[in-house]
Amino acid sequence: MRCCSTVQPVAEALGLAVESVDELAEGHGADGVRLMTTMAGESAVLCTHGDVALEMLEALVPDPKSPERRSFRLQKGEVWVVQSTGSSPIIVQHLRRLTSSGQGPAEGG
Repeated sequence: MRCCSTVQPVAEALGLAVESVDELAEGHGADGVRLMTTMAGESAVLCTHGDVALEMLEALVPDPKSPERRSFRLQKGEVWVVQSTGSSPIIVQHLRRLTSSGQGPAEGG
């Protein structure tokens, strides 16, 4: 429910509908990874819970020793931009929300 309200303003601005899917529900990380993989090549906004997001990010960067993966720190309000070339989705950008002063990433959630 909260995820739907998070993306609703963007959907309204673009004239798109918001669809709630079970694959992105809390505790459904493997389902979220499958959804992301099957949607390769499509344009979409996926909003989910931290446990699911972490599994999805780990699937995108499978090497636990990778510097990129070691930097994963999920904070509320973060955006991970994923793009696919064919059937291989990759992280292309990580956007962190700014502090209330507009200086640097927020540390709290």
